[in-house]
Amino acid sequence: MTGSGPEGSAQPRLGVVGRREVFVPASEGGPKARPSGRSSDQQRQPDQTDLEHLPASGPTASNREGDQVASATTGSCCAEAPFRYHDFAGLSAVVTGGASGIGLAAAETIAARGGRVAVLDLRVDDVADPLVGLRCDVSDDDEVRAAVAAAAERFGGIDVLVNNAGIGAQGDVAANADAEWHRVFDVNVVGMARVARAALPHLRRSTAAAVVNTCSIAALPARALYSASKGAVLSLTLAMATDHLPDGIRVNCVCPGTADTPWVGRLLDSAADPAAERAALGARQPMGRLVTAAEVANAIAYLASPLAGSTTGTSLAVDGGMYGLRPRPRSGSDQ
Repeated sequence: MTGSGPEGSAQPRLGVVGRREVFVPASEGGPKARPSGRSSDQQRQPDQTDLEHLPASGPTASNREGDQVASATTGSCCAEAPFRYHDFAGLSAVVTGGASGIGLAAAETIAARGGRVAVLDLRVDDVADPLVGLRCDVSDDDEVRAAVAAAAERFGGIDVLVNNAGIGAQGDVAANADAEWHRVFDVNVVGMARVARAALPHLRRSTAAAVVNTCSIAALPARALYSASKGAVLSLTLAMATDHLPDGIRVNCVCPGTADTPWVGRLLDSAADPAAERAALGARQPMGRLVTAAEVANAIAYLASPLAGSTTGTSLAVDGGMYGLRPRPRSGSDQ
């Protein structure tokens, strides 16, 4: 529905996201804002922490049921984004594996867009404000339940879960013993199930509930175990998206290609010639470079945002065309 007014003037738009109406201001710095994503019986007035995450010129908190803001003010939610949105204002998120790499980039992006974010990781000593670090091993159900409960208590609920914690494995199908297969699946697949299970009661009380699982384009050479675990994550995502349609919980996954993360950096550093190996790895990518953590984080934020209220059961590739494109080999003149 579009408001009427003097010819040539921008007018606010009223849309619907998920189970809530969304107010999109016509110009930057609009006065409207949206409250927490909790359902009406869970609504709370914003505290100082909510307001600290918003710029002085941005929207202020409101107690109006159903309002949301997506304020496209100038600025940057991260180094590579041209606009600043406030679509997570009033929402609370949990990001596993959020102390480094893609997880940290996702946590910082959601926080920059107004969300309150708890980072669950094995080492959280270096997690800085405005993020909240909570020590958690996703392979330990007691630790998972305690960390999720702590995040929910601190924020008054949980609206968004980013299941990002995972570990790698190399080699063909015969390269790893049974114990390693169990260990990788315990973290990469069962770990996601543990965190989702613990967060589910809180997500059901949210009117903007979203889960984003970090998957992979997978099916990579000498990555049989890792690829198998990420294939399971894709199937788990689709099953969860179907199961939780009645709950109003959207479930999607992001599928990064080879990303420039600390883990990949450590693999490259272990090579005989790290610089040459990095150059060769970049040259194998269709776009000629590795995917950045910030690019994957922006995709995660899109899937988690209330503005993507009709997006569920989707896998979003952020791989520079690695999975779907078959470009011709570059010649010397193309470099």
